[in-house]
Amino acid sequence: MVSVYVPSLLKDKIVKAVEGRCALCELRISDLELNPLNLMLIGRDLSFRNSPKSHTRLRIQSHKIAVGVDWSSLFRPPLSISLVEVDGFKIEIEENHHPKQKVSQKVLTVLEGSYGGRWMEDFPEIVVQNLRVRNSQLTYILDIFKKKAVIGLSDISADLSKVATRKELAPRFANMSATGRLQESGHFKIEIVADLFSVVNEDKIKIEVRDQKMSELDSFFAIEDGIRFGGLIEEARADLGLQQGILRGNLMASYRDLSFRFSSTPETSAFGAMISGIVEKLKIEKTKPEAGQPQPAVWVDYRRRPEESLIQFLLAGLKSAAFKLISKQ
Repeated sequence: MVSVYVPSLLKDKIVKAVEGRCALCELRISDLELNPLNLMLIGRDLSFRNSPKSHTRLRIQSHKIAVGVDWSSLFRPPLSISLVEVDGFKIEIEENHHPKQKVSQKVLTVLEGSYGGRWMEDFPEIVVQNLRVRNSQLTYILDIFKKKAVIGLSDISADLSKVATRKELAPRFANMSATGRLQESGHFKIEIVADLFSVVNEDKIKIEVRDQKMSELDSFFAIEDGIRFGGLIEEARADLGLQQGILRGNLMASYRDLSFRFSSTPETSAFGAMISGIVEKLKIEKTKPEAGQPQPAVWVDYRRRPEESLIQFLLAGLKSAAFKLISKQ
């Protein structure tokens, strides 16, 4: 491939342009190459972090990002990017969650804005025809009661359909699919149809999880709810709809050798208190449905709290449904 290194002066301008739009953000690019024949811009060893004072802290590293630009769009906006291909992406998202602590109005406003595509309108008119992510990782950290609950996704392959920074430049619904590993043992598949700009959104989310050790999910149950699980999720499927801050749908799952124990903590939530009354009654050894019997299912119906980010909202809705499902086993 014919390519030339982008001069340091131009690279510095790109860095300053990004940092200028985000106070206290930091972007680093080791090498930047340009293929003049197809206008493919390739960045290597990139790192980015937003302000450490943000409610949601974001840290990104990438081995390689390739961006293909449509020649004609350089002279006739909007800028059209034919392909964004990311390899070796490492994303870490860290958020705070303090149910008993009042959240400032400023934080609530930012969280509310993150639910739609309005934030993209701060950027120039850009259309991305296709985005591919390969060999990547996502770590989500929730700081709760001075402890950390962690979920890790790895070996991620993801594809995103045409999106744009303006509502009128792309189809109403964006499609995203992703597969990979969950924690150490599990495998996941996610399909999302997202209505990015509409106030009355109609998002659809499908999640599948297989072969997941329950103990690897303990941090998301034990810290707030005082519950530690054993056993294996053989298969779980969630078919959800998200509309105006309400998550509804179905959750079905089959387990093997499911067990749990409850220990009361000062932070124990209402969910934990509910489960504690069931623990002594349910001596669960094997919970796999009998042959020929359908998997148990529960209805998901969860309304977002103002202080919850999108990820917190989805996790809280799924967790409340999981407790209902386990109590039916």
